[in-house]
Amino acid sequence: MIIVFIITRYIIFDPSFPVSSQETYFSVLGIKMNEGYFLYKDFTENIAPLSAVVYWSLEYFWNQDFLIYHIIAAIITLYQVLYFTYFFNRLQIFPEQNFIPAFLFILFSSLNFEFFSLSPQLMGSTFLLFAISHVYQLILKGDSPDEAYKIGLFCGIASLFYFPFLIFSVVVILSLALFSNVPLKKYFILALGLLFPLLMSWLLFVYFDAGKDFFAKGVFFSFSLNKIFNFYFKDFLLLFSIGFLITLIGFFKAVNSPDLIYYQQRCRIIVFFWVSAGILAEITSFEINYISFWILVFPMAYYSFFFFQYVKKWWMRYSIYLMFLCSVFLGIIGYKYGVLQHDFKNDKIPTFGKIMLISSKLPIYQNKDNHPVIGFVNLKLTYNLLNNLDDPHIVLKTYLQMKRELPKYIIDEQMVLSKKLFKAIPQLSKMYEYKGNGVYRRCR
Repeated sequence: MIIVFIITRYIIFDPSFPVSSQETYFSVLGIKMNEGYFLYKDFTENIAPLSAVVYWSLEYFWNQDFLIYHIIAAIITLYQVLYFTYFFNRLQIFPEQNFIPAFLFILFSSLNFEFFSLSPQLMGSTFLLFAISHVYQLILKGDSPDEAYKIGLFCGIASLFYFPFLIFSVVVILSLALFSNVPLKKYFILALGLLFPLLMSWLLFVYFDAGKDFFAKGVFFSFSLNKIFNFYFKDFLLLFSIGFLITLIGFFKAVNSPDLIYYQQRCRIIVFFWVSAGILAEITSFEINYISFWILVFPMAYYSFFFFQYVKKWWMRYSIYLMFLCSVFLGIIGYKYGVLQHDFKNDKIPTFGKIMLISSKLPIYQNKDNHPVIGFVNLKLTYNLLNNLDDPHIVLKTYLQMKRELPKYIIDEQMVLSKKLFKAIPQLSKMYEYKGNGVYRRCR
């Protein structure tokens, strides 16, 4: 199991391995916070505070060393694999104790290159695993003094890494209501545990005069039905089709499995609740990308176990294992050589200096001499802002932001939003000249 994990992760420690746009985005956020900009107060980003603190710390100590991102992500993933195996075997969630689910967890966690990134979903899902294990423990062993508080606390911490994970608190409450005899007062204790980390974070922002911004620009801004899709559908099908097919067959086998006792059937239903909450969290989140599917790794590993349990002939089982493993390696190799993705690191990235980037080409920031104008890092937020320049308040805010930082270049691939910007703020149009290929250079 560990050998397979090391093999799947070994390739990412190659310095020439590509860096995704998401990793660049996380790095840029850390850089801006190290420059003294305060989250939500000085710029609007749909990232939770604990994730922002992690990226701030990494940029403070290592400054765009993406190898550190990969190493920490690999350590967290390995910990999730070991914890997943430990509590599933200890709490008898499967009909028999074995390491097949752990092996499957490793394979599913390697389906996509961005799963190797240190993402908010990866960090937050660790605490969701803690929460769900304590739910299973309550159902199996009955009520205990502090279990309800721990469950709520873990859900609250998870949401501070990724705000849409707040939806998983519904899974916890629903699971306990249906499958345990927890008294009503314990639900209030659970709610207290959930709210405690959120309130502590809010009080910290209140201290820095950003209490309103925490909710308005942080929590509520992370949920949106208008979203951006940041992945390639063809690549998605190539990478996930085998895994989803195995999971789907395993789901139906689990539903009809005669080997599950009553407690294990409850556990199966809770995993289904997890899937539903994961899908709902991503549907209501601001952006859907490959990392969004990380939350499904745990249930995919769970249901796939029943698929392989159904395959009785050992040679057929191991043949499917091998095919699945080969598909994972082909995906990793495809990323390395640019077959499956189009926003990889480019060693010949030009130097622009300070940029206002109205483009999806975030790898431009992988050149350490290129710096974003604060407030214009997130492409979706930039689009929303520049599409609402009829509002005089937004015009004033944008003008003051641009005047304060005066980017050397404005890069707009489609040359639509930049024209709206110059039309709404004529003073800016006099300061920039068009240089071709969607690039405007400051001339004054």
